[in-house]
Amino acid sequence: MEEVSAADWNTALSVDLMGPFLFARTAVPLMRRRGGGAIINVTSGLGNYARSPFGLYCIAKGGLNQLTRILALELEGDGIRVNGLNPGVMDTEMQTEIRAAGPQTLGSGTWQTFKGYKEKGQLKPAEESARLALFLADPSLSFTGEIGDADHYASLGFAG
Repeated sequence: MEEVSAADWNTALSVDLMGPFLFARTAVPLMRRRGGGAIINVTSGLGNYARSPFGLYCIAKGGLNQLTRILALELEGDGIRVNGLNPGVMDTEMQTEIRAAGPQTLGSGTWQTFKGYKEKGQLKPAEESARLALFLADPSLSFTGEIGDADHYASLGFAG
């Protein structure tokens, strides 16, 4: 964290926390006029625990988890559900960049972990998250304030 610049701090919090806040602030009045709706924030497991060297990301996603919970509490009476979708470790450009950073940047253990996800075929396809997002948007659902991955939402009816 001592190497994080104020500019990097502001960028991470702007993207991962301020963006969802501004979206909700804009969308909520429209949703109220429609009689309800669903906000789905893209969270991360790293919002629940610390992992170096991803401290800034962990902090921003932890804040997003709390924003999700607070909005769920505040908007429940308006018929607006707010839930967090943790896509898990997906096969994306971000994962390619993490592996490319190498052990000198990530530390040997962290680099081996992320390299292993790819080698063992454990990276999830984007389609899984898309199916989960469609599930969370379903107006017949009643839960709000949940944060989790596909396994978590399976206990609430997600069939994958």
